[in-house]
Amino acid sequence: MEHNEEENKFLIFKVINEEYACNILQIKEVIKCKNIKPIPFMVPYFKGILNLRGKIISIIDFRIKLLPNSNNTENEGIILVVENELITIGVIVDDLISVTSIIENEIQKNKDMKYSIDTKFILGNYIYKDKLVTVLDLISSINEEDLKIIKENDNLKLSMNM
Repeated sequence: MEHNEEENKFLIFKVINEEYACNILQIKEVIKCKNIKPIPFMVPYFKGILNLRGKIISIIDFRIKLLPNSNNTENEGIILVVENELITIGVIVDDLISVTSIIENEIQKNKDMKYSIDTKFILGNYIYKDKLVTVLDLISSINEEDLKIIKENDNLKLSMNM
């Protein structure tokens, strides 16, 4: 490996029979999917809020966000707690696969591919154990609509007993 190639650790996870990866530095922690308090009249992928050791965080079901027409969410799932300087949010995925090192130039950019969703958070694809894994920037996957919903619910969080 040349010294100018940057190697990072990535968490590989499963969302409805597809494998995805994100830089492990984006994940604050991984927790079991339980005690989510639903909030009525929300978009389908917004599952509610959760009391995480005294901090109330919003929870998004990534399975529904990525594949809105899928009914394959009977699995309770696992919550990846994603954090940046602006927000802490929980993202529900089906299962964790592995943590692996990926050299940045091993992520293949597919600029010619057409997606049915906004792709600014898709960094490319990686081959892991003969499987194609889509590499995501999880923090960038939280779009303006999500932030608006979360901000609107900040007022509800104050009035709800968790």
